[in-house]
Amino acid sequence: MVAAGDVPIGVAVSPDGRSVYVANEGTGEPGEDIPGVSQYDVGAGGKLSPKNPATLAVGLGHPRAVAVSPNGESVYLAGTPVHQYDVGAGGELSPKDPATVADCGGAFGVAVSPGARVPTREGQCKHGGWKQFGFKSQGRCIRFVKRGSRK
Repeated sequence: MVAAGDVPIGVAVSPDGRSVYVANEGTGEPGEDIPGVSQYDVGAGGKLSPKNPATLAVGLGHPRAVAVSPNGESVYLAGTPVHQYDVGAGGELSPKDPATVADCGGAFGVAVSPGARVPTREGQCKHGGWKQFGFKSQGRCIRFVKRGSRK
């Protein structure tokens, strides 16, 4: 068992599997743990060990969910407001500038768009406007763009 903040409620794993982040809703009561995000390294066999610092406090906001961007460079906490972090070397979090983004009154979830992903397998090339060209791209997928007829 590893320690987390008060009322751990959401968890996310970095794309490389080396870091885990936990949203701690917290109680907000004086003398109690305050809301924040706990951060861990993933070791051999999936064993978690706290990063330094183990937990970043967010003050008010009661984060309820956490998400990591597909490239592993950003972490977001849903609450009031939404908190946003850069991921540094070793997976440690530091607040972005600005550190928070206003929401509509208490987000309960957060998701990050995968953005434009390039297919990596032949089967993936056949969907979404991608085609595979053997010689031209050494077997890689390239985007197929429809153009008007040539005259």
